[in-house]
Amino acid sequence: MENERLRRAMVRATVTVEDVHKVTGVDEKTVQRWLKGRVPHQRHRWAVAKLVAEDEAYLWPTSEARLDSSAGSTAEVVAAYAHRADAPSSLWTRLIDDARHAVDVLGYAVQFLPELYPALGTRLVAKAGDGCRVRIAVADPDSAEVAARDAEERLDGGIAPRIRSSLRHLDACVRSELTEVRYHRTVM
Repeated sequence: MENERLRRAMVRATVTVEDVHKVTGVDEKTVQRWLKGRVPHQRHRWAVAKLVAEDEAYLWPTSEARLDSSAGSTAEVVAAYAHRADAPSSLWTRLIDDARHAVDVLGYAVQFLPELYPALGTRLVAKAGDGCRVRIAVADPDSAEVAARDAEERLDGGIAPRIRSSLRHLDACVRSELTEVRYHRTVM
């Protein structure tokens, strides 16, 4: 299977096969094999990832050792986390900063995002201005679903103020015609 991620990254970075050859020292035919799906040695993956300014695991997701070899793999799933807190903080900011086509956020309050990324609202509006679709859906603070979740978590009415706080932090998105900010009543 061809490595479309590598091909697209090279195009975005205006890097040619010859450029990769010069950086890695491998034959240009070897670079062509990488584009056709062969996985390079680690030192070459690192060099190419640096050259095209992409994460090595994104370019070659099958190169990383799997903890469970019985699990099927797909070129689209790079990592999975059981809980939001398990994901490194840098991942969230990188996902937002690297987004080119769309940023979609769905959650109850998603308060962690503006706390982690203080300029998130203005950053998302700027991304939308560059043609990136930005959609944010937070729970309706006055909904029965939020009240039920609040009771389930025993938060004594704490979720609704968190949602409102997040919206204050995302005020630039709320006010912008370039971004979509909506309420949902989805049980999550």
